[in-house]
Amino acid sequence: MKSFVRKNIDHNPIVDNVFKIVNMANEAIAKKGKENVINATIGSLYDEHGQLVALDTVFNSYNSLDNRTKAKYASSFDGNPNFREQVYNWVIQDTPMTLAHSVIATPGGSGAVSSTILNVLDNDEVFTDDFKLDEENAPISLDELDHTFDNSLEENKVEDAKKIEEVTSDKLSEEEALELLRGIGKADDDIKLVDNLLSNYTKTDFEMMINILNEYGVDLKKVPLLAYKSGITNFTANLDTLNNYGYELDGSELEKFSATLYLTLPVDFKTNLETLKNYKFDLRKNNSKLALKVLAMDPKKLVENIDLLLEYGEEEFIRSDVSVLACNCKDILERILFCKANGIPYYEAKNDKVYYRAFIYDKKLLDELVEKKLDLNSVVTNKINNDNLSQIVGKEYIELLDKFYNSDNYVSGDNASNDEAYFKYNSIVNQINNIFTMNGDVYVIANMLYSINNVKRNLMYLVNNSSISDKDMMMLAMLYNSHQSLEEMNQYIQMIEG
Repeated sequence: MKSFVRKNIDHNPIVDNVFKIVNMANEAIAKKGKENVINATIGSLYDEHGQLVALDTVFNSYNSLDNRTKAKYASSFDGNPNFREQVYNWVIQDTPMTLAHSVIATPGGSGAVSSTILNVLDNDEVFTDDFKLDEENAPISLDELDHTFDNSLEENKVEDAKKIEEVTSDKLSEEEALELLRGIGKADDDIKLVDNLLSNYTKTDFEMMINILNEYGVDLKKVPLLAYKSGITNFTANLDTLNNYGYELDGSELEKFSATLYLTLPVDFKTNLETLKNYKFDLRKNNSKLALKVLAMDPKKLVENIDLLLEYGEEEFIRSDVSVLACNCKDILERILFCKANGIPYYEAKNDKVYYRAFIYDKKLLDELVEKKLDLNSVVTNKINNDNLSQIVGKEYIELLDKFYNSDNYVSGDNASNDEAYFKYNSIVNQINNIFTMNGDVYVIANMLYSINNVKRNLMYLVNNSSISDKDMMMLAMLYNSHQSLEEMNQYIQMIEG
């Protein structure tokens, strides 16, 4: 019987020294304790707590892809046809091929190729990248094979230059690009405003992009020219994310906010939608339009603006006009506090909805209303709060939480590092719930408001990364990044200790 593997294959069992050493390391840890053994065989990145590192920047980018894209993998099981065609052309070059052939998608890449060569070929057999046959369709000799590989470096350079020239010549000319853009309804005057608009495209590239947009049901005329220039990856990924969260754009919104869709990184776009979901805020405004500018924000700044308005009792403001989160919320709060202090009505209710007056958004209008230029500075920011807090608890705790605040995990928050941390976290949350009143997204005590999401983010990080008492964890979790004056913080501490 003919064997598939080579005749002189080595039948000795394979011993993988790496796995052998891994087992030795694990046995040593079991006998001598984890703290006494340094395991340098781990082929993954672990943090100082022995937890596998999974960077948000990696997994958020992956998760920003539409699930259908991830599940589909390729247009067919054996790979994308255009890729397989390019592989075939690269292997065959200009040699005529009369044999039946196919490009086969193999798992493992170079490992699969190496394994095949090792186990299939005998010593007198070779692979070749030139499938040229002689007149009698017999495999070429080794002498001919040597000659095949005997191309000079200069010849290769010439061939490469020709290929580059061919690819370059296939790019759209300025006139061809103009005609294609006219064909989708773009005006000449607008096209001329963008330099080298489709200079990196072939006609096939452009047609593929148009086909994708048509599949989304997008009005091609309303897609901004810059999106065509820089590519539509962000554009389509962000549209998919909106749909996955239950939001659909009408034609006017798509035209108005198309720049937001193609300029915003999909990972930030999705993170901001998830933040709104966690805080239970709708992206729709009172007029049912979507506040897409909010999704273009830096994710950390969005969280800060939400917490600031919540802790100053303006949750209703966010619910009535979620687009306020994309504004300078500190300045808006300054104007609200001034109006409250001076008895100036600053909102009105209509049809069960609240509408804030224009001077809350525009300081000039408020200056005109009171007939003087106002200098407003009464809002306590989280930076001021944390500086005050360091005077009470010590800088080392603030530095610990600052490390968290400056990390990639701040917006999404930490997960419990182990079961013990999980149970401790829930125990302290239960203690907080028994002490404070919960009102929407805030904890309330003696008219002081604390963002629930901010408290829980801080608490989980402290549970994972410190060994301080439950009482101190609770205090730090409540006060860090809050918006309390020094007097209010001391009042809170006295109430808790009392």
